[in-house]
Amino acid sequence: MSNADSDDSLIIKKKVQLDEGKKVRKAAVPKSEKYIKEQKQIKKKMDKILGLSDDNDRFYMCDIDEDMQKEIEDMLDDIKKYYPCSACRWFQKGVDRLYLALIKYVYKYAKVELIHTQKTVERDGKKMNTGMYIINCG
Repeated sequence: MSNADSDDSLIIKKKVQLDEGKKVRKAAVPKSEKYIKEQKQIKKKMDKILGLSDDNDRFYMCDIDEDMQKEIEDMLDDIKKYYPCSACRWFQKGVDRLYLALIKYVYKYAKVELIHTQKTVERDGKKMNTGMYIINCG
């Protein structure tokens, strides 16, 4: 046995010892798999606030009053807790209408398509242009 052979066997033994002493690190479970139930509850709460149901699949921006905006913005802590938000623009820099950003994010994450269009509606005897969002689950 030559000196080179004994050096190789020492290297292999040291490597095996290092591998045996290595701690196995568990992979983190992503929020998309960890908080499925909580995410569904947040979406249902959002549906209730916006007045969405099986019969009503749309909401108008003019119908979202300050109380509804506040209810949606109050869900921010839960959304941060149960959704992966670090890459979101509203999380990093902020936006003008946080409630709308949260609505769009929750439905996008639930794989529900929001179709936006402009619509003229009559409210309190006055015609007004407003944004209309249609929920498309199919």
